[in-house]
Amino acid sequence: MRQITGQLTPELAAIVGNQKIANAPALPVTSFRELMEHVAKLSYINKDYLLFFRGQASDHKNKAHASSFYPSIYRTVGWAKARSPSFELQIILTTSISIG
Repeated sequence: MRQITGQLTPELAAIVGNQKIANAPALPVTSFRELMEHVAKLSYINKDYLLFFRGQASDHKNKAHASSFYPSIYRTVGWAKARSPSFELQIILTTSISIG
């Protein structure tokens, strides 16, 4: 079985350096098109991976100071720890209904 190893584009490799990717600073983009171009380049050199992307207004960090890619409903920070599972379900259902 062949080994699959992810690759970074030169632009991302310059930012990441020797750090773990989640600990590296975010790559700022100024437009959706620029984001698509970065994802397209990553996808081209990583054909064995299925890439998804989503924009965030800021870089959310977890307790280990690494980037967290979970939606806010799944992040456990501050007041979110005290919410009940039924409240979380209500948020999910309300969001689902309003989206579609």
